[in-house]
Amino acid sequence: MAALMSARGNLPPAETAQDLVDKHDRLIHSYKQLCKPVECNGLKYLVVGFCWHKGDAETVVYLEGVAG
Repeated sequence: MAALMSARGNLPPAETAQDLVDKHDRLIHSYKQLCKPVECNGLKYLVVGFCWHKGDAETVVYLEGVAG
């Protein structure tokens, strides 16, 4: 029982805001590289580019065409 209790105490640390930003950035990169469609306003588009400036709190993502 003690081993079970200690395993519960060793939870991974909660994701920080920066971790979530990095995860989102990796997702945008992968969707562009793999030509995976993304949904926006009910239509599917392809990511053709994105612009992120160091220090900015947001990324501009450029979409093109209707996939499928």
